[in-house]
Amino acid sequence: MKNTAAIILSLVLTLPGLAVAADDWVAQSDENARLLLDVLARFAPEGAGALGVDGLDEEIFDLKPKLYERSQKASTDVLRKLKKRLEKEDDPRVRQDIEILIQATEDNLLTSRLQREMTLPYFNVTQNVFQGIRALIDPQVPAERYPAAVVRLRRYAGMERGYKPITEHAKARSSERFDAEGLIGPYRGSSRFRDWFSNDMARDASICFILTGLS
Repeated sequence: MKNTAAIILSLVLTLPGLAVAADDWVAQSDENARLLLDVLARFAPEGAGALGVDGLDEEIFDLKPKLYERSQKASTDVLRKLKKRLEKEDDPRVRQDIEILIQATEDNLLTSRLQREMTLPYFNVTQNVFQGIRALIDPQVPAERYPAAVVRLRRYAGMERGYKPITEHAKARSSERFDAEGLIGPYRGSSRFRDWFSNDMARDASICFILTGLS
């Protein structure tokens, strides 16, 4: 899902609809981009919140069972809707934006499928938690949003009703693929693995500092 999030983030920031709503076609492009924003809000609400989607401050990213299947279905549903809209759209400017969204969604579906078939899932939990909390306690964030950071943190930790620790979900999503043959994963001597490990350790220390401040 991280590829979906990255694509949506880049697209919605470049589509003209998210600049100044001066014309009807711009509003239409906005509405089309929001189909992808809705997917982002479901699976990576921290990213959607960073783009200005309201009501997501307490929500956390989704690593629950059947993540691949659910995220692929969500993207496929959006792709179908975008293609239907393209068939009915006459404005060339809106059509161009829809075509960009369609191409990006198709690319993401293919990338996700290839990653599923070829690589062992790796989830950088500490990075995601750190960024999810920092986004709510940044000095530029209004102080009234700060309490949501505590709720979000408790959900990451599995301390809220109906939530399991996000680390348990991450372990489960990786371990359920251990028996799949031929998957590529980081090896201990690789520079990429060393970078992941050292960066994660640094973020662990940062998270501990944040926890101390919140408490």
